[in-house]
Amino acid sequence: MQKKMKVEFGCIYFLLTMIGFSCIESPNNSEVLKHCDEVTLAQNDTIKRKLIRTTINEFVQNDLFVNNKGIIEISIYPDTLGGEKWYISAQIEDNYKRRNDITSTIEDFYGDIILYYYEDYTSQLKRKNRSESDKNKIRDCLEYAIGDRVYQKPTKKKRWSRLKIGERELGGINRGITGWSATKTVLFNWKGEYTLLNRSYGCYE
Repeated sequence: MQKKMKVEFGCIYFLLTMIGFSCIESPNNSEVLKHCDEVTLAQNDTIKRKLIRTTINEFVQNDLFVNNKGIIEISIYPDTLGGEKWYISAQIEDNYKRRNDITSTIEDFYGDIILYYYEDYTSQLKRKNRSESDKNKIRDCLEYAIGDRVYQKPTKKKRWSRLKIGERELGGINRGITGWSATKTVLFNWKGEYTLLNRSYGCYE
């Protein structure tokens, strides 16, 4: 009887320990996400919503969101006539982590993630002047929100190769970016209507 109680107590202790570790390892959603500024910029506007839906479909159709990877980055520049210029790009790598001016503005666009970069002088300065502690909290938030939607850049290692100049070993070829560049530039006027200025989908155009 005592042996049975010891076994049961041991099982209960083990379960409680695992639950405790699980709570420590899995941070509260709201605690992590509070360091991001969530917006509904594209969802709440009929024209912008249609533009982003069309753009995502084009990225998918042109194999730019490969292997179920891909997020949208939108840089927004003020226009002299009172409108905005949107520079829309497809990203399949975690380059956002290495930006010194990392953004905290995100949108959950029907399951896809959009990162917004406001490129007016005040917004640029605000992003760059954040403390490293705040930037790291934003990185953690973005990483949590984005999840496995992008490829994680591996630790850089030496690449073996027989290539040499004299006695100097050159190593293997390094390519900076995975996949093809994908961009679309549109200009919104003060009425909220837009004109397509440029579209480039790498080797597909």
